[in-house]
Amino acid sequence: LAESIKSGIEQYLEYTIKEKAAVKTTAPQVRNILVVDNDPDICDFVRSGLSSYLEFNVLTADNGQAAIEYLNSQEVSFVITELKLPVMNGLKLLSHMRKHYPEIPAIVLTGNGTAEIETKIKKLDTITYFEKPLDVGILVDMISRALQARAPGQISGISSAAFLQLMFAEEKTCTLSVQSEGRTGKLYLQKGELIDAETGDLKARNAAT
Repeated sequence: LAESIKSGIEQYLEYTIKEKAAVKTTAPQVRNILVVDNDPDICDFVRSGLSSYLEFNVLTADNGQAAIEYLNSQEVSFVITELKLPVMNGLKLLSHMRKHYPEIPAIVLTGNGTAEIETKIKKLDTITYFEKPLDVGILVDMISRALQARAPGQISGISSAAFLQLMFAEEKTCTLSVQSEGRTGKLYLQKGELIDAETGDLKARNAAT
């Protein structure tokens, strides 16, 4: 009886250790969600709403310039921004993102909306516009779908020119990372149009060429 109990305890401990290891192995990838708003209540609202989702980590910035510093220094997966901000407003931030970070999805969540502002937002094509307050469930669903749609992929055996033609035909927005002969470059596409590129010290047209 003692040997059976001992054997049972050993099996239980072994199973528990394996189970904990499996949980660590399958832990979700943490994505940084950047909230840009000078109203701390809104930042707290989003942070509280996403707190139960282990895959999301909320960063906050109170103006557009501070948001850009985050984008330059950390990997950000999604941006939620107000339009009326000190130092740099939300529209300027979105324009900067469109040029330098077109692969990062963003939404506007504002309490200062007007018909004129909504028209300007629509000109940015891929930006979604919401009036405050926004249901947390809708926000989580939108973030999840945007991140799934932009999951990284890899392709080989096709020329860059052919792939760019395909992206143009499909009007895709994405960032292409191209590797060749030990070098790496990035091509930024907005609705199929090549809007920017970089490789080494080269930028724009020179980098694309």
